[in-house]
Amino acid sequence: MATTGTQIIANMVAGEDLSTRQYWPVTLSGSDNKCASPTSNEKPMPIGVLQNAPSAVGEPADVCVYGLTKMIFNTVCDLKAGDQFTLDASYLGEVNLDASGVCFGRSMEAAVTGCPIVAVIWRGCQGFEGDAV
Repeated sequence: MATTGTQIIANMVAGEDLSTRQYWPVTLSGSDNKCASPTSNEKPMPIGVLQNAPSAVGEPADVCVYGLTKMIFNTVCDLKAGDQFTLDASYLGEVNLDASGVCFGRSMEAAVTGCPIVAVIWRGCQGFEGDAV
Protein backbone atom coordinates (compact mmCIF):
# COMPACT_ATOMS: atom_id res chain seq x y z
CA MET A 1 0.00 0.00 0.00
CA ALA A 2 1.40 3.37 -0.99
CA THR A 3 0.03 5.38 1.88
CA THR A 4 -1.98 4.73 5.04
CA GLY A 5 -5.69 5.18 4.45
CA THR A 6 -8.59 3.94 2.39
CA GLN A 7 -8.19 3.13 -1.28
CA ILE A 8 -10.30 1.50 -3.93
CA ILE A 9 -7.86 -0.70 -5.84
CA ALA A 10 -8.56 -2.14 -9.27
CA ASN A 11 -6.70 -5.43 -9.66
CA MET A 12 -5.56 -5.23 -13.26
CA VAL A 13 -2.73 -6.61 -15.36
CA ALA A 14 0.06 -4.69 -17.04
CA GLY A 15 -0.39 -4.09 -20.77
CA GLU A 16 3.30 -3.16 -21.01
CA ASP A 17 6.46 -2.86 -18.89
CA LEU A 18 5.49 -0.46 -16.09
CA SER A 19 8.57 -1.06 -13.91
CA THR A 20 9.44 2.67 -13.92
CA ARG A 21 5.86 3.90 -13.49
CA GLN A 22 5.04 3.27 -9.82
CA TYR A 23 2.91 6.19 -8.53
CA TRP A 24 2.24 7.47 -12.08
CA PRO A 25 -1.28 7.83 -13.48
CA VAL A 26 -2.23 4.97 -15.81
CA THR A 27 -4.97 4.38 -18.34
CA LEU A 28 -6.75 1.43 -19.90
CA SER A 29 -4.62 -0.15 -22.61
CA GLY A 30 -7.46 -1.10 -24.93
CA SER A 31 -7.43 -4.75 -23.85
CA ASP A 32 -9.65 -6.25 -21.16
CA ASN A 33 -8.44 -5.43 -17.65
CA LYS A 34 -5.02 -4.17 -18.83
CA CYS A 35 -3.47 -0.84 -17.90
CA ALA A 36 -0.70 1.15 -19.57
CA SER A 37 1.05 4.47 -19.22
CA PRO A 38 -0.70 7.29 -21.09
CA THR A 39 1.05 8.28 -24.30
CA SER A 40 1.44 11.77 -25.67
CA ASN A 41 0.02 10.61 -29.01
CA GLU A 42 -3.24 9.27 -27.62
CA LYS A 43 -3.70 11.51 -24.55
CA PRO A 44 -6.10 9.06 -22.91
CA MET A 45 -7.76 9.96 -19.62
CA PRO A 46 -6.00 8.25 -16.68
CA ILE A 47 -8.14 5.92 -14.56
CA GLY A 48 -5.95 5.87 -11.45
CA VAL A 49 -2.46 5.72 -9.95
CA LEU A 50 -0.26 2.61 -10.27
CA GLN A 51 0.68 1.24 -6.83
CA ASN A 52 3.26 -1.38 -7.83
CA ALA A 53 5.81 -1.72 -10.64
CA PRO A 54 5.01 -4.68 -12.94
CA SER A 55 7.89 -5.32 -15.32
CA ALA A 56 6.17 -7.43 -17.98
CA VAL A 57 2.90 -7.71 -19.87
CA GLY A 58 0.41 -9.78 -17.89
CA GLU A 59 1.90 -9.17 -14.44
CA PRO A 60 -0.50 -7.97 -11.71
CA ALA A 61 -1.00 -4.20 -11.67
CA ASP A 62 -2.68 -2.59 -8.66
CA VAL A 63 -4.32 0.72 -9.57
CA CYS A 64 -5.75 3.14 -6.99
CA VAL A 65 -8.90 4.38 -8.71
CA TYR A 66 -10.08 6.37 -5.67
CA GLY A 67 -8.60 7.29 -2.32
CA LEU A 68 -5.31 8.01 -0.59
CA THR A 69 -2.15 7.33 -2.59
CA LYS A 70 1.25 8.69 -3.44
CA MET A 71 1.73 10.24 -6.86
CA ILE A 72 4.57 11.66 -8.96
CA PHE A 73 4.52 15.45 -9.51
CA ASN A 74 6.67 17.55 -11.81
CA THR A 75 9.79 18.97 -10.19
CA VAL A 76 8.85 22.62 -10.70
CA CYS A 77 5.52 22.21 -8.94
CA ASP A 78 4.68 24.73 -6.19
CA LEU A 79 2.20 22.36 -4.53
CA LYS A 80 0.86 23.07 -1.06
CA ALA A 81 -1.23 20.86 1.22
CA GLY A 82 -4.86 21.02 0.15
CA ASP A 83 -4.19 22.22 -3.40
CA GLN A 84 -6.30 20.77 -6.18
CA PHE A 85 -4.16 19.23 -8.90
CA THR A 86 -4.26 18.35 -12.57
CA LEU A 87 -1.77 16.61 -14.88
CA ASP A 88 0.80 18.19 -17.18
CA ALA A 89 1.54 17.08 -20.76
CA SER A 90 3.82 14.30 -19.41
CA TYR A 91 1.06 13.08 -17.04
CA LEU A 92 2.91 14.29 -13.95
CA GLY A 93 0.88 16.03 -11.30
CA GLU A 94 0.87 19.80 -11.13
CA VAL A 95 -1.05 22.42 -9.21
CA ASN A 96 -3.56 24.38 -11.26
CA LEU A 97 -3.42 27.87 -9.84
CA ASP A 98 -6.46 29.15 -11.71
CA ALA A 99 -8.50 26.05 -10.72
CA SER A 100 -9.90 25.42 -14.19
CA GLY A 101 -9.99 22.37 -16.41
CA VAL A 102 -9.77 18.81 -15.13
CA CYS A 103 -9.12 18.11 -11.45
CA PHE A 104 -7.86 14.70 -10.32
CA GLY A 105 -7.80 15.32 -6.56
CA ARG A 106 -6.19 17.20 -3.68
CA SER A 107 -2.71 17.09 -2.23
CA MET A 108 -2.33 15.90 1.35
CA GLU A 109 1.06 17.59 1.74
CA ALA A 110 3.33 20.15 0.13
CA ALA A 111 5.80 19.08 -2.53
CA VAL A 112 9.37 18.99 -1.24
CA THR A 113 12.18 20.20 -3.51
CA GLY A 114 13.93 17.21 -5.08
CA CYS A 115 11.20 14.76 -4.02
CA PRO A 116 8.29 14.79 -6.45
CA ILE A 117 6.38 11.94 -4.74
CA VAL A 118 3.44 13.48 -2.87
CA ALA A 119 0.57 12.02 -0.83
CA VAL A 120 -2.75 12.85 -2.48
CA ILE A 121 -6.43 12.04 -2.46
CA TRP A 122 -7.09 10.70 -5.99
CA ARG A 123 -10.68 11.39 -7.02
CA GLY A 124 -10.45 10.71 -10.71
CA CYS A 125 -11.43 13.06 -13.52
CA GLN A 126 -13.63 15.90 -12.23
CA GLY A 127 -14.08 19.62 -12.58
CA PHE A 128 -12.44 21.86 -9.99
CA GLU A 129 -14.45 22.85 -6.93
CA GLY A 130 -16.12 26.12 -7.73
CA ASP A 131 -16.21 25.43 -11.48
CA ALA A 132 -19.51 25.63 -13.30
CA VAL A 133 -18.58 22.43 -15.13
